Parts: sequence; structure tokens; C-alpha cells
Amino acid sequence: MKIFKFLSIIFIVSAVLVSCDHYSKKEIAMYYSDSIPKIEYFYKFYGNKEYIAKEVRYFPNKTVMIEGYFNEKGEKHGKWTRYYENGKKNSEEEYVNGLKNGKSVEWYMSGEKTFEVNYVNDMPDGKWIIWDETGKKISSEEYKNGQIVR
Repeated sequence: MKIFKFLSIIFIVSAVLVSCDHYSKKEIAMYYSDSIPKIEYFYKFYGNKEYIAKEVRYFPNKTVMIEGYFNEKGEKHGKWTRYYENGKKNSEEEYVNGLKNGKSVEWYMSGEKTFEVNYVNDMPDGKWIIWDETGKKISSEEYKNGQIVR
């Protein structure tokens, strides 16, 4: 009986985890001239309406250029990541219902950070730090509601 309960719990947890990223369909919306995917959409259902939940754009060499998520209203929602053609991260931003909310970071192609800032309702809020290509801090500004705090 204990094994049955254990297996039941494993099955339920597995089902929940699998359904979290379950998409109803995947569509290649655009190709490069040589049939390499350029834009791919992943769909989910909200009630009985299907919507684009994730977008992935590719470079011609098939590496990911941009990937990010949408809510059921078609607004950016969640993490959006941009990459260099060599596969290294270029930038990462967080969105809530179409507005930047959370940390926004950009990197040089070398992997060193370019800048880091926090956003609240699409406005800088907190410390904005900028680094040079060697990783040396160049400057920082404090923001509150999109305005520099002096």
C-alpha cells in the first residue's frame, strides 16, 4: 500500500510539472530563405481561447536570438532574453503585463556586464550600475519612479 501511495504522489507531481510548460501547439511563423526557422511561436489556451504564450527568434546559424513569454492578452510577461549570435547572453529583462518590472541586465559580448538596473512599472527604480568591458564600474545612479535621486 505504501508503494502505491508513493507512486501516486510521484505521478501527480510529474503531471503538474509537465503541464507547467505544456504548449497546445508550436508554429514556425517565418523562415530564412534556406528553410531555417526565423520565428517560432508556442501556443497555450486561456479558457477556450488559444494565444501565443512564447516567442523564439533565431539567427541564420540556428542559434536563439530572442526568447520571451506573453500573457493571454498578448503582452510581454515574464523573462525576455536576447543573445549574441555566438550564443552568449546579450540582455535579460523581466516583464509584468507588458511593462518592465524587475531586474534588467545587459552584457558585453565578452560576458562582462554592461549595466544592471531595476524597473517598476516601466520606470527605473533603484541603483543603475554601468561597467566597462573589463568589468570595472564606471558609474551608478539612484532612481526613484524614473527620476534620478540627488
